[in-house]
This record gives sequence, structure tokens and C-alpha cells, in this order.
Amino acid sequence: MTIPAIILICAAAAVIELDNVSVAQTGVARPFMCGIIFGMLVGNVSAGAQLGIFLELLFLDFTPVGGVLPPNGTVAALSAVMAAKFGAPLYFAFFYGAAAGLIFRFVEMRMRAANGLRLSARQENFNDDPVKVINSFIFASLAAQIVTTFVFMLAAVMAAKIFMYYAIPVGENAHAAFAAAYMAAPWLGIFTLFRKFNFRIKT
Repeated sequence: MTIPAIILICAAAAVIELDNVSVAQTGVARPFMCGIIFGMLVGNVSAGAQLGIFLELLFLDFTPVGGVLPPNGTVAALSAVMAAKFGAPLYFAFFYGAAAGLIFRFVEMRMRAANGLRLSARQENFNDDPVKVINSFIFASLAAQIVTTFVFMLAAVMAAKIFMYYAIPVGENAHAAFAAAYMAAPWLGIFTLFRKFNFRIKT
């Protein structure tokens, strides 16, 4: 895959990521949907769908309430699909994507803190023209989020090649362990679903 194609995919993913909490919230940024979309873009829909489903099940137990910020499913899905595209086995690609989604959570925390500081700095001009202040703040925040997400995704995708280079030659025991953990991931998610809906079951 060429560098321009990778850049375009990362740019598209950065825009899609806004659907998580910033714009629309239609669900298209969920790992399952992103896995299918990115799988189509790289020419491997089946791998993208499988990785997306497994990531969706893995992240089910994270509830974005209050100060709780879940791992980023869009970043995780793109990183996993691209790692698989570069030749990593699905079980390695899955954990690579999950790690990228977890790491990006800390980047999101910094972005939210920066947005809070920007908003506080603009409050002195709020009474003069509140509509202009709010609109400029929203557009500036969205632009900063797209750029930050794009840079992180591009770095994660490019690092996937390095990950693949070091991951594939590891011993058979490591491959077997990651493969077993990969197959266990959806079951953990299913048990999480059962626990979440347990209140509906009357004994």
C-alpha cells in the first residue's frame, strides 16, 4: 500500500472518529462498523469485520460516564486492520489495535484538558459576542481533534510495520498464546453482555 493511500485512509478515519462524541454519534465510529469500513478500504472485509467485532466485544465493559474515558475504538480498529494488511496474523493485529486504542485514551484526556483551558481563556470575550465565541471554539476544537487524531493514527499505522517485523519471528509458544487469547476475547465480551443484562433475568 502506498504512502498517499495510507494518508488518505488515516485522514478519513480521523473524520469518522468525530462520530464518537463530537458530531452526530450515529455509531459509525464503533469498532465493528470501522472494522468493516477500513477492511473495505484495504481490500480485506472479512478480516476487518472479524477484528471489528472482537474489538467491539472487548471494549463493551467500558462505559463513558463522568470522567471515565473508554479506549478509542476507531483508532483500535484502524490500527488492527492496517497491521493485518501489512501481514500480521489476526491475533497479533487485534492486540496491536487494542493497545493503540488504549494509548490514545490518554491523548484524548490531554485534548479535553486543553479544550477546557481554551474555553476558560475565551470567557472574558463571551459577553461581547457569545455566538462568535462559541462557534470559533467549536470549530477550533474539532479541527484540533481531527489533526491530533490523524497524526496519532498515521504514527500507529506506520509503526504497525515495525510491530509486524518483530512480532512474526517470535517463538511458536508466543504465537500459540496470542492465538488462544484472541479466541478468548469474544467470549469475555459475551460474558460482559450477560452480566450487563442480568438484571432482566428473574429466578
